Amino acid sequence: MAKRFDWQGMLLAVGMVVSVVPSLAAQDQSLVNRALAAREDLEGLLAPANQGSGPKLTARERQIVEHRLQEGDFRVGDRLVVMVAGEKSLSDTFTVRAGQTLVLPDMAPLSLHGVLRSELQEKLQTHVSQYIRQPTVTAEALIRIGILGTVARPGYYNVRADQNLGDMLGLAGLTGDADLGKMHIVRDGNDFFPRDEARRAMASGKSLDMLGLQGGDEIQVGRRGQGFGPTLAIISGVVTLGTAIILLTRNH
Repeated sequence: MAKRFDWQGMLLAVGMVVSVVPSLAAQDQSLVNRALAAREDLEGLLAPANQGSGPKLTARERQIVEHRLQEGDFRVGDRLVVMVAGEKSLSDTFTVRAGQTLVLPDMAPLSLHGVLRSELQEKLQTHVSQYIRQPTVTAEALIRIGILGTVARPGYYNVRADQNLGDMLGLAGLTGDADLGKMHIVRDGNDFFPRDEARRAMASGKSLDMLGLQGGDEIQVGRRGQGFGPTLAIISGVVTLGTAIILLTRNH
C-alpha cells in the first residue's frame, strides 16, 4: 500500500529550519539605510563621528546620511498613499513630481525637498491644514523594490516599508525551478545581501525597513535543477501566507 505523505510534518520541518537561522544583528547596527529612520537618529550617527568617538561610519555611509538629511528621501516617481478623512479626492495614491513636489487636488504644490519618510505624515498634516479645518491625515511612502529572476511575475513593485521578504516573494510568485538558496539582493549592481545573508534575511521575518532595503533595490531569485518540485511548492505556500492583505501598487 502506498505510503501517505505527511504534509503537516513537512510544514513543521520547514518551520523548524526557519526558526534556527541566525539573527541579523550586524544589519541592525546602523540606521544609515533604514527607510523610516527619524531625523534625530540619523543626526546621532554623525555626531560621534564628528567627535572622534563611538561607532565609526565609512565615508560612503557618512555621505548617505548627510545626503538624506539635506535632500530628503523622496525622488521623482515615488508613490505616496494619502488618506484625508471625509475627503475622497484627497484619499488616493499620488506620485512625486519634478522638483520633489507633491500636488494634491485644489492645493498648492508641496515641496518634499529635505523631507524624510518618517516626517511625511506631519508634513502633510500641516500642509492640508491650510485648506481644511482640523483634518485627519494619514500618509505612507511606498518604496519601489524589484523582484526579478525565477519568479512568475517579475517586475518592480511599490510596497510599504513594513513588509517582509516572504511577502514580497509570495507577491511575485515562485516558479517550479526557483532556488531560494540562490536568492540575493542587489543595490546599484552590487550584492547588498549575498546568497546566505539573503536567505537569513527572509527567515528572520524582519521588515524591508529593518533590513535596510531602499527604493531601487532588487530581490533576485536564482534557478535550480530538477528534483525538488514538491519541497519548493511547500515553501512557496508558506511564503505566500498572508499576502492578500498587503497594501501595495505595482508599476508595469
